[in-house]
Amino acid sequence: MIKVLTEDTIKQEIQRGIVAVDCYAPWCNPCKMLEPVMEDLAASTTKATIYKINVEDTPDFSGEYGIISIPIVLFFKEGQLIKSSNGVKPKEEYIRIIEEML
Repeated sequence: MIKVLTEDTIKQEIQRGIVAVDCYAPWCNPCKMLEPVMEDLAASTTKATIYKINVEDTPDFSGEYGIISIPIVLFFKEGQLIKSSNGVKPKEEYIRIIEEML
């Protein structure tokens, strides 16, 4: 199961290597479609840490990164936002992004 971050934990967790953050809301059907993809990604890679964050519970984070549509996956390296990916993509696309960040 992927760890859900909060406003209190997000800044600390994105500082550690390569991190992918699945930004979602519980009512969002595309977000629900992305969930198993992200679970599979988390189980199949050791090159990045995968987290989730509920955008409704984290307005400061959502505002800071300009999140206006979900789902969106944000990719951080050592705390810096490197790339974002909107919508639902296959696991291989997220692996490709992570590989590019190495």
